[in-house]
Amino acid sequence: MALDLHLSSNSSEIWMSKEKVNLLVGLEIGTTKVAMAVAKESRTSPGQLEVISVAQAPHKGIHLGQIVDSQEITFALQKVKTELEIVASQGITQVSLSVADLSLETVSAKGMISVKKVIGARDIEAVVKAAKETAQVRSDREILHAIPQHFKVEGTRYDEPPLKVKSTSLEVTALLITVSKKNLQMAKECLKMVGLEVRDIIAPPLAAAYGVTQISERNEGVAVIDIGGSMTHISAFKNGHIAFASSLAIGGMNFTQDLAVGLRTPQASAEKIKRTYGAALVDLVSPEEVIEIESLKGEAARVIEARLVSQILEARS
Repeated sequence: MALDLHLSSNSSEIWMSKEKVNLLVGLEIGTTKVAMAVAKESRTSPGQLEVISVAQAPHKGIHLGQIVDSQEITFALQKVKTELEIVASQGITQVSLSVADLSLETVSAKGMISVKKVIGARDIEAVVKAAKETAQVRSDREILHAIPQHFKVEGTRYDEPPLKVKSTSLEVTALLITVSKKNLQMAKECLKMVGLEVRDIIAPPLAAAYGVTQISERNEGVAVIDIGGSMTHISAFKNGHIAFASSLAIGGMNFTQDLAVGLRTPQASAEKIKRTYGAALVDLVSPEEVIEIESLKGEAARVIEARLVSQILEARS
Protein backbone atom coordinates (compact mmCIF):
# COMPACT_ATOMS: atom_id res chain seq x y z
CA MET A 1 0.00 0.00 0.00
CA ALA A 2 1.51 3.31 -1.04
CA LEU A 3 1.18 6.23 1.35
CA ASP A 4 -0.49 9.42 0.06
CA LEU A 5 1.45 12.23 1.72
CA HIS A 6 -1.21 14.89 1.11
CA LEU A 7 -3.01 13.59 4.19
CA SER A 8 0.04 14.02 6.43
CA SER A 9 0.39 17.03 8.71
CA ASN A 10 3.45 15.77 10.60
CA SER A 11 6.69 14.48 9.10
CA SER A 12 6.65 11.46 11.39
CA GLU A 13 3.41 10.31 9.76
CA ILE A 14 5.31 9.14 6.70
CA TRP A 15 6.55 6.25 8.79
CA MET A 16 3.20 5.30 10.32
CA SER A 17 -0.02 3.79 9.13
CA LYS A 18 -3.34 4.50 10.83
CA GLU A 19 -3.10 1.44 13.14
CA LYS A 20 -1.54 2.09 16.53
CA VAL A 21 1.55 -0.05 17.00
CA ASN A 22 4.29 -0.23 19.60
CA LEU A 23 7.13 -0.68 17.13
CA LEU A 24 7.69 1.47 14.02
CA VAL A 25 10.29 0.36 11.48
CA GLY A 26 11.70 2.31 8.55
CA LEU A 27 13.73 0.50 5.88
CA GLU A 28 15.81 1.95 3.08
CA ILE A 29 17.24 -0.23 0.35
CA GLY A 30 19.91 2.10 -0.97
CA THR A 31 22.34 1.61 -3.83
CA THR A 32 25.23 0.45 -1.65
CA LYS A 33 23.67 -0.49 1.69
CA VAL A 34 20.49 -1.47 3.50
CA ALA A 35 19.56 0.69 6.48
CA MET A 36 16.84 -0.02 9.01
CA ALA A 37 15.65 2.09 11.95
CA VAL A 38 13.39 0.96 14.78
CA ALA A 39 11.40 3.52 16.75
CA LYS A 40 8.47 3.79 19.09
CA GLU A 41 5.98 6.51 19.84
CA SER A 42 7.18 8.83 22.59
CA ARG A 43 5.31 8.58 25.88
CA THR A 44 6.25 12.12 26.87
CA SER A 45 5.77 13.82 23.49
CA PRO A 46 2.67 12.52 21.67
CA GLY A 47 3.11 12.40 17.91
CA GLN A 48 6.88 12.18 18.15
CA LEU A 49 9.13 9.17 17.67
CA GLU A 50 11.93 7.83 19.82
CA VAL A 51 14.55 5.93 17.83
CA ILE A 52 15.55 2.72 19.58
CA SER A 53 18.33 1.66 17.24
CA VAL A 54 19.65 1.84 13.67
CA ALA A 55 21.49 -0.86 11.73
CA GLN A 56 22.97 -1.04 8.26
CA ALA A 57 24.69 -3.58 6.03
CA PRO A 58 26.50 -3.12 2.70
CA HIS A 59 25.43 -4.90 -0.47
CA LYS A 60 26.20 -5.02 -4.19
CA GLY A 61 22.73 -5.93 -5.36
CA ILE A 62 21.78 -2.69 -7.14
CA HIS A 63 23.23 -1.37 -10.40
CA LEU A 64 22.12 1.87 -12.04
CA GLY A 65 19.21 2.13 -9.63
CA GLN A 66 17.78 -1.31 -10.37
CA ILE A 67 17.94 -4.52 -8.32
CA VAL A 68 20.17 -7.01 -10.15
CA ASP A 69 21.06 -9.44 -7.35
CA SER A 70 18.20 -10.33 -4.99
CA GLN A 71 20.41 -12.63 -2.93
CA GLU A 72 22.72 -9.74 -2.02
CA ILE A 73 19.78 -7.63 -0.90
CA THR A 74 18.21 -10.50 1.04
CA PHE A 75 21.42 -11.28 2.90
CA ALA A 76 21.82 -7.63 3.94
CA LEU A 77 18.16 -7.45 5.02
CA GLN A 78 18.50 -10.55 7.19
CA LYS A 79 21.59 -9.13 8.86
CA VAL A 80 20.03 -5.80 9.89
CA LYS A 81 16.71 -7.42 10.83
CA THR A 82 18.40 -9.91 13.16
CA GLU A 83 20.54 -7.19 14.74
CA LEU A 84 17.58 -4.92 15.48
CA GLU A 85 15.36 -7.72 16.75
CA ILE A 86 18.00 -8.48 19.35
CA VAL A 87 18.15 -4.83 20.41
CA ALA A 88 14.37 -4.41 20.45
CA SER A 89 13.82 -7.80 22.15
CA GLN A 90 10.96 -8.61 19.79
CA GLY A 91 10.36 -9.68 16.24
CA ILE A 92 10.04 -7.28 13.30
CA THR A 93 7.36 -8.12 10.74
CA GLN A 94 6.34 -4.87 9.03
CA VAL A 95 8.31 -1.96 7.59
CA SER A 96 7.81 1.36 5.87
CA LEU A 97 9.90 0.96 2.73
CA SER A 98 12.02 3.25 0.59
CA VAL A 99 13.84 1.76 -2.42
CA ALA A 100 16.47 3.38 -4.61
CA ASP A 101 15.08 3.62 -8.15
CA LEU A 102 16.80 5.55 -10.91
CA SER A 103 13.67 5.28 -13.03
CA LEU A 104 11.70 7.48 -10.61
CA GLU A 105 9.52 9.89 -12.57
CA THR A 106 7.06 12.67 -11.79
CA VAL A 107 3.89 13.38 -13.75
CA SER A 108 1.51 16.31 -13.41
CA ALA A 109 -2.13 15.27 -13.42
CA LYS A 110 -5.50 16.98 -13.07
CA GLY A 111 -8.72 15.65 -11.65
CA MET A 112 -12.26 16.96 -11.34
CA ILE A 113 -15.37 15.71 -9.50
CA SER A 114 -18.88 16.89 -8.70
CA VAL A 115 -19.67 17.91 -5.15
CA LYS A 116 -23.12 17.73 -3.56
CA LYS A 117 -23.08 20.73 -1.21
CA VAL A 118 -20.00 21.29 0.92
CA ILE A 119 -16.49 19.96 0.22
CA GLY A 120 -15.43 17.33 2.73
CA ALA A 121 -12.45 15.04 3.33
CA ARG A 122 -13.97 12.32 1.15
CA ASP A 123 -14.24 14.79 -1.73
CA ILE A 124 -10.52 15.60 -1.38
CA GLU A 125 -9.67 11.90 -1.56
CA ALA A 126 -12.02 11.40 -4.50
CA VAL A 127 -10.60 14.24 -6.60
CA VAL A 128 -7.02 13.06 -6.00
CA LYS A 129 -8.10 9.56 -7.02
CA ALA A 130 -9.64 11.05 -10.18
CA ALA A 131 -6.31 12.71 -11.00
CA LYS A 132 -4.52 9.37 -10.64
CA GLU A 133 -7.04 7.62 -12.87
CA THR A 134 -6.87 10.20 -15.67
CA ALA A 135 -3.05 10.46 -15.68
CA GLN A 136 -1.08 9.08 -18.58
CA VAL A 137 1.05 6.53 -16.71
CA ARG A 138 2.65 3.55 -18.47
CA SER A 139 1.58 0.05 -17.48
CA ASP A 140 5.06 -0.78 -16.18
CA ARG A 141 4.94 2.08 -13.68
CA GLU A 142 3.43 2.21 -10.20
CA ILE A 143 2.14 5.40 -8.62
CA LEU A 144 3.68 5.75 -5.17
CA HIS A 145 2.31 9.18 -4.29
CA ALA A 146 -0.36 11.54 -5.54
CA ILE A 147 0.42 14.89 -3.97
CA PRO A 148 -1.93 17.85 -4.52
CA GLN A 149 -0.23 21.05 -5.66
CA HIS A 150 -3.37 23.15 -5.49
CA PHE A 151 -7.16 22.97 -5.75
CA LYS A 152 -9.72 25.05 -7.64
CA VAL A 153 -13.29 25.77 -6.63
CA GLU A 154 -15.29 27.68 -9.25
CA GLY A 155 -12.14 29.37 -10.52
CA THR A 156 -10.71 30.24 -7.11
CA ARG A 157 -7.36 28.65 -6.27
CA TYR A 158 -6.65 27.05 -2.89
CA ASP A 159 -3.19 25.88 -1.85
CA GLU A 160 -4.71 23.84 0.98
CA PRO A 161 -7.74 21.49 0.80
CA PRO A 162 -10.84 23.75 0.62
CA LEU A 163 -12.75 21.90 3.31
CA LYS A 164 -16.25 23.15 4.21
CA VAL A 165 -16.36 25.39 1.11
CA LYS A 166 -19.71 25.35 -0.65
CA SER A 167 -19.52 24.28 -4.28
CA THR A 168 -20.85 21.90 -6.92
CA SER A 169 -17.43 20.92 -8.30
CA LEU A 170 -13.81 20.50 -7.21
CA GLU A 171 -10.59 20.43 -9.26
CA VAL A 172 -7.05 19.45 -8.30
CA THR A 173 -3.62 19.60 -9.88
CA ALA A 174 -1.48 16.82 -8.41
CA LEU A 175 2.10 15.66 -8.71
CA LEU A 176 2.33 11.91 -9.23
CA ILE A 177 5.56 10.15 -8.29
CA THR A 178 6.01 6.84 -10.10
CA VAL A 179 8.58 4.04 -10.02
CA SER A 180 9.29 0.79 -11.83
CA LYS A 181 6.78 -1.93 -10.93
CA LYS A 182 9.42 -4.60 -11.57
CA ASN A 183 12.00 -3.04 -9.26
CA LEU A 184 9.44 -2.53 -6.52
CA GLN A 185 8.16 -6.09 -6.82
CA MET A 186 11.69 -7.47 -6.58
CA ALA A 187 12.23 -5.46 -3.40
CA LYS A 188 9.02 -6.83 -1.90
CA GLU A 189 10.11 -10.39 -2.74
CA CYS A 190 13.43 -9.80 -0.97
CA LEU A 191 11.55 -8.62 2.12
CA LYS A 192 9.25 -11.64 1.97
CA MET A 193 12.27 -13.95 1.99
CA VAL A 194 13.27 -12.62 5.44
CA GLY A 195 9.75 -12.53 6.85
CA LEU A 196 9.03 -8.82 6.32
CA GLU A 197 5.82 -7.25 5.04
CA VAL A 198 5.52 -3.80 3.47
CA ARG A 199 3.23 -1.51 5.47
CA ASP A 200 3.67 1.54 3.24
CA ILE A 201 6.11 2.91 0.69
CA ILE A 202 7.77 6.28 0.28
CA ALA A 203 9.97 7.51 -2.55
CA PRO A 204 13.61 8.17 -1.48
CA PRO A 205 13.59 11.93 -2.23
CA LEU A 206 10.56 12.39 0.01
CA ALA A 207 11.91 10.13 2.75
CA ALA A 208 15.09 12.22 2.92
CA ALA A 209 13.20 15.52 2.83
CA TYR A 210 10.67 14.69 5.52
CA GLY A 211 13.44 13.25 7.66
CA VAL A 212 15.52 16.44 7.82
CA THR A 213 13.13 19.36 7.33
CA GLN A 214 10.57 21.06 9.54
CA ILE A 215 7.03 22.01 8.50
CA SER A 216 8.01 25.70 8.68
CA GLU A 217 10.91 25.13 6.26
CA ARG A 218 8.69 23.35 3.76
CA ASN A 219 6.13 26.16 4.00
CA GLU A 220 8.81 28.76 3.28
CA GLY A 221 10.30 26.70 0.44
CA VAL A 222 13.27 24.39 0.70
CA ALA A 223 15.32 22.00 -1.44
CA VAL A 224 16.95 18.83 -0.12
CA ILE A 225 19.83 16.97 -1.77
CA ASP A 226 20.61 13.49 -0.46
CA ILE A 227 23.90 12.12 -1.83
CA GLY A 228 24.00 8.34 -1.55
CA GLY A 229 26.49 5.72 -2.63
CA SER A 230 25.77 5.83 -6.35
CA MET A 231 22.57 7.89 -6.52
CA THR A 232 21.57 11.39 -5.47
CA HIS A 233 17.97 12.21 -4.55
CA ILE A 234 16.65 15.75 -4.96
CA SER A 235 13.39 17.26 -3.75
CA ALA A 236 12.01 20.79 -3.59
CA PHE A 237 9.07 22.19 -1.64
CA LYS A 238 6.87 25.21 -2.33
CA ASN A 239 4.10 26.42 -0.04
CA GLY A 240 4.51 23.30 2.06
CA HIS A 241 4.01 20.89 -0.84
CA ILE A 242 6.50 18.80 -2.78
CA ALA A 243 6.96 20.51 -6.17
CA PHE A 244 9.85 18.52 -7.61
CA ALA A 245 11.47 15.12 -7.03
CA SER A 246 14.19 13.35 -8.95
CA SER A 247 16.99 10.79 -8.66
CA LEU A 248 20.34 11.06 -10.47
CA ALA A 249 22.94 8.40 -11.20
CA ILE A 250 25.75 10.04 -9.27
CA GLY A 251 26.90 9.64 -5.70
CA GLY A 252 29.75 9.14 -3.31
CA MET A 253 31.20 6.25 -5.30
CA ASN A 254 31.92 8.62 -8.19
CA PHE A 255 34.21 10.62 -5.91
CA THR A 256 35.87 7.42 -4.76
CA GLN A 257 36.49 6.26 -8.32
CA ASP A 258 37.96 9.64 -9.26
CA LEU A 259 40.40 9.39 -6.37
CA ALA A 260 41.32 5.82 -7.23
CA VAL A 261 42.20 6.83 -10.80
CA GLY A 262 43.72 10.22 -10.02
CA LEU A 263 45.90 8.99 -7.16
CA ARG A 264 46.61 5.56 -8.65
CA THR A 265 45.47 3.82 -5.49
CA PRO A 266 43.15 0.81 -4.85
CA GLN A 267 39.41 1.44 -4.55
CA ALA A 268 39.33 0.56 -0.84
CA SER A 269 42.19 2.94 -0.16
CA ALA A 270 40.51 5.70 -2.15
CA GLU A 271 37.33 5.32 -0.06
CA LYS A 272 39.34 5.61 3.16
CA ILE A 273 41.18 8.69 1.88
CA LYS A 274 37.88 10.31 0.89
CA ARG A 275 36.35 9.76 4.32
CA THR A 276 39.46 10.80 6.26
CA TYR A 277 40.92 13.66 4.26
CA GLY A 278 38.23 14.59 1.76
CA ALA A 279 37.25 18.25 1.27
CA ALA A 280 35.33 19.63 -1.69
CA LEU A 281 37.20 22.97 -1.59
CA VAL A 282 40.96 23.17 -2.05
CA ASP A 283 41.11 26.37 0.00
CA LEU A 284 40.04 24.41 3.09
CA VAL A 285 43.26 22.36 3.05
CA SER A 286 46.66 23.61 4.22
CA PRO A 287 49.39 23.60 1.53
CA GLU A 288 51.75 22.04 4.07
CA GLU A 289 49.56 19.04 4.87
CA VAL A 290 50.71 15.72 3.42
CA ILE A 291 49.33 12.19 3.61
CA GLU A 292 50.70 8.73 2.88
CA ILE A 293 48.67 6.67 0.41
CA GLU A 294 48.75 3.09 -0.73
CA SER A 295 49.96 2.57 -4.27
CA LEU A 296 48.80 0.00 -6.76
CA LYS A 297 49.96 -3.59 -6.44
CA GLY A 298 53.71 -3.94 -6.56
CA GLU A 299 54.42 -0.26 -5.95
CA ALA A 300 55.69 1.36 -2.77
CA ALA A 301 53.50 3.65 -0.66
CA ARG A 302 53.74 7.34 -1.54
CA VAL A 303 53.45 10.68 0.23
CA ILE A 304 51.33 13.31 -1.51
CA GLU A 305 49.97 16.77 -0.75
CA ALA A 306 46.53 16.62 0.83
CA ARG A 307 45.45 19.43 -1.48
CA LEU A 308 45.71 17.00 -4.41
CA VAL A 309 42.83 15.01 -2.90
CA SER A 310 40.71 18.13 -2.65
CA GLN A 311 41.57 19.18 -6.20
CA ILE A 312 40.17 15.91 -7.51
CA LEU A 313 37.05 16.13 -5.33
CA GLU A 314 36.44 19.79 -6.16
CA ALA A 315 36.61 19.04 -9.88
CA ARG A 316 33.87 16.40 -9.50
CA SER A 317 31.66 18.63 -7.34
